[in-house]
Amino acid sequence: MSSAALLVPAAIIPFDHHHEFRLRWGSVIGTLESMMNYSPLSPRPNDISGNELATVQRREFARCSDILGRSRGVRPLIFSHMTALRLLGIEVPNLQREASASTRLCVEKIHSCASEKWNRIDMKNVQAHVWSRPLRSVLVDGRFMCVHPLVAWEQMAEWISLEELVVLGDSLMRRQRSFVPGGVRRFEEILETDLNFRGRKACMKAVSMLRSGTDSSQETRLRLLMERHGLTGAVVNMKTCDPVSGKVSYFDIAYPQYGFALEYHGRQHGLHETWTHDIDKVRFLFRQNMYVFGVKAEDMKNERKMNELLATIFTQISAPRLVGDE
Repeated sequence: MSSAALLVPAAIIPFDHHHEFRLRWGSVIGTLESMMNYSPLSPRPNDISGNELATVQRREFARCSDILGRSRGVRPLIFSHMTALRLLGIEVPNLQREASASTRLCVEKIHSCASEKWNRIDMKNVQAHVWSRPLRSVLVDGRFMCVHPLVAWEQMAEWISLEELVVLGDSLMRRQRSFVPGGVRRFEEILETDLNFRGRKACMKAVSMLRSGTDSSQETRLRLLMERHGLTGAVVNMKTCDPVSGKVSYFDIAYPQYGFALEYHGRQHGLHETWTHDIDKVRFLFRQNMYVFGVKAEDMKNERKMNELLATIFTQISAPRLVGDE
């Protein structure tokens, strides 16, 4: 990457997890190396959801490359909102339905932002936004400048439900790939600095509901569904080690205080290797006197099935049985 200085507006604040530096009006600041640079996702065997995100990312690379070519570098283009999420390889949350097309966050368009209205990019197929908060930025693949993942989370708060805001926050703290090494505290820190933006109240509510170390958005949605029915205190990706086989396992959502765990069975679980491992995990918990309940995506969409599952769980909780009893 070239070490040539990067001309950026004063409102842009390159930001990473180790240092932060602020810019001055009219100055030539920093170099491309000053910004955290995220590498593209690499395909992984048997990683269905991860490979889908990689496909979406490559598609967004092509779309943003076209926009950069047409902009001809007249002014820095900072990708934002869902475009930033796709560039970073983060799953885009479900949007709320808007009645007015003029106020809708368009899924098909490229999204960019600037600190002032006059500095926005006016181009076909680009939805330009004004973000008056500090524009902390990162690089993706050394060529796409976009807002920091935490800023993208703040920006999306205006357009998604509280539940989906929690889902997105958890997505930034995956067990295998975290954009926020400091965990939930990093969300709290940025909200202490970023004031008076649309969606901030929702962000403040969401912070207390976030959990780090998750594996999928559906697992977060399942955890939140359980919380709505009074089942709180979930342990996300509870780590266990089978003393017999020596295998280390992670249970999606565990309630050791109640003696059961939930396993979300997505498409990944249909693979033979995953299916075999799941059986071993269930046998291990059974030896620990804990139950495991499997939940599919179809179950979460079916109110009758979820009510049946909840009834079974509550029956189990009320039974005179404690973890560790023989």
